[in-house]
Amino acid sequence: MVPQDFSRVGSTQANRVLASLEISECVGNEVDPIVVSSSTPASQGFDFSEYANENAGTRDLLKHHQVELIKFGVEFGRDVFTMYDLHEHRNPYPIVHAGQEYHGGLDGGIAPHGLSKSSAANQLRVAYEHKQSNDQKQRYSDQYGDLTEGQISAGALTDSGGEKGQSVIATLGAYAYNAWPLLLDLTDGQVHHLIMIRNDELIFWDNLTPQQAYVKQSEMLNSSATLMDRKLKMTSISEDLQQPLKKLRKLQGDSALLEQLNGIVPNLPCEERLAASYEIISAWAHLQPCHIDDSSTCAT
Repeated sequence: MVPQDFSRVGSTQANRVLASLEISECVGNEVDPIVVSSSTPASQGFDFSEYANENAGTRDLLKHHQVELIKFGVEFGRDVFTMYDLHEHRNPYPIVHAGQEYHGGLDGGIAPHGLSKSSAANQLRVAYEHKQSNDQKQRYSDQYGDLTEGQISAGALTDSGGEKGQSVIATLGAYAYNAWPLLLDLTDGQVHHLIMIRNDELIFWDNLTPQQAYVKQSEMLNSSATLMDRKLKMTSISEDLQQPLKKLRKLQGDSALLEQLNGIVPNLPCEERLAASYEIISAWAHLQPCHIDDSSTCAT
């Protein structure tokens, strides 16, 4: 089956994946409301309408996230956190579910300082997915001319919203590879929607103000010095935090094998495809761990 990009996954499809994984959706604003006190620092939104598209504005929006989080006591720099721009880091989270392979990544995120982009993608504490709203696109178009069509906006997390489907499947993909159960922020710079998974529940907070969003993100980032460890292993965090990561590790499936097959075999002459497929599968099989019991053995 042809791999499906995260951005092509709709809300209905994402909900089916969650249901088959026995992960329930919970409304964060109901089960864990974000409390903002009178002493909480004020936060500014970001004007995404000044950019032709999401890629053009992502670097500046990531810088904006960092500036806002510093107000809430989050530290960036050596031995603490770095904001990583990952929007050009292609397909860090290939996953397979029910025979369908999904490809994609995230626009950026916060991870310990000193990592390469590929390693940072697996050590994210907070991640970002940026989507211009329809209103922002229209304002840019009114001021500078027509935009390229086909972009998806943030807006409210509605049942039919493609942005929710993309964000849910991206969260599942990130959890399948990350060492920490990250918090994802889907935002247009003004409105924020947060997603995280705890135990068997996917919790989402929709239509948050910048202040509410950065309060929640800073709470996570400041919760433990362990989060600044760039060599953090899943097995070194508490069992309750490990649970969703372990559950979703199985989504890695044989995606590396499928990626090889999809990337190599279709480009070969027809008469060479079977032999090449066998060679790739054979090499993969020899790299897999052997599980030996009394009734079976592994060939050597």
